[in-house]
Amino acid sequence: MVDSTKCKVFVVGFNLLGLDQQELTAFLESRPEVQNWRSAVPGQLFVIGSGTARDLASLIRNRFVGEFFFVAPIKPWYCNGCLPREAWNFIVNSRSSGGPVGLEVSEGIPRNIDHDGATVWNGQGLSNELVGASR
Repeated sequence: MVDSTKCKVFVVGFNLLGLDQQELTAFLESRPEVQNWRSAVPGQLFVIGSGTARDLASLIRNRFVGEFFFVAPIKPWYCNGCLPREAWNFIVNSRSSGGPVGLEVSEGIPRNIDHDGATVWNGQGLSNELVGASR
């Protein structure tokens, strides 16, 4: 079993027209290197796993030959944007939940949400202020 304290969070972007999300997530669930995953935006998954972005990309490339995708590491303290609260919880708590993959990780994060139900992460903490976003 992988030491969950050594796990990292990655974003996997993929072409919804070429790669079926259910097939991709079923594959990820079958891999011992992958501890958990979450979908917040169509065509993207947040994946918690061991190894590097290159390792995860190699697994996906070997299984889904010829499909377009990318894998990039996420450093929670260096990212910014507007996502559902549960997605930020998952990213900030980037380790295995200890349960089945695909479950929410949500310990210790403030639950500030804006009027549209989205939470903003400003690199320092959750906020309901939309920094740098236009509405």
